[in-house]
Amino acid sequence: MKELIKKIIKEEIENLDTNTSPTVILVSGLYDGKYKGVEEQKSLLERGLGKGYFNVIAHAWDSMSEIKNSISTYPNTILVLFSRGGHYSKDYSSFLKENGGNLNKMYIVEPYSCEKSTKKSVDDAVSNGVPRINVLGGLNDCTGKNVAGRSTDCPNHWCALTVAGKIISNTYQL
Repeated sequence: MKELIKKIIKEEIENLDTNTSPTVILVSGLYDGKYKGVEEQKSLLERGLGKGYFNVIAHAWDSMSEIKNSISTYPNTILVLFSRGGHYSKDYSSFLKENGGNLNKMYIVEPYSCEKSTKKSVDDAVSNGVPRINVLGGLNDCTGKNVAGRSTDCPNHWCALTVAGKIISNTYQL
C-alpha cells in the first residue's frame, strides 16, 4: 500500500504544470508590408504586460486553426484580438466558451468596426458573454470607437496593444 501511495504521489508531481505564468494568446491585426508584423505586435503587447511574467503566444489573424489549437491547449488563456483579429470576435468567443474558457479574459482591442461584419461580430461576442469593458476602442469607428466599452486614449493604433497589456497586467499579475 505504501509503495502504491508513493507511486501515485510521484506521478502527480510529474504531471504538475510547472509553468504558472498566465498564458496570453494574441490574434494579430493585419501584417503586410505597410503594417507591423506579428512579432512586432507581440512586442508592443509585452511592453504593456511587462516581460517575464506572462507567457505570450502570437498568431497571425488568418491562422484560425492554429489559434483554436492554442485555445484548446490553454483554455484558461487570456485572449487578445487586435484590429483585424477582432473580425472573428464572435467565433473565438464561442470557441473559448465551448472549451471551458473564461470570457472575462477575452479582450477585443481596437477592432476594425467600421466594417459592418466586424461590428456585428464584436457585438455578438459581447452577447456571448465578453464584458463590454473588455472592448477597447480608439479614436474612430475604424478602431472600435462604435463598439467600445472603454477608450484606449491612444494617439495611434499601435499604442493600443501596450495599453491592453497594461490593463491585463494590472488585472492578472500577482
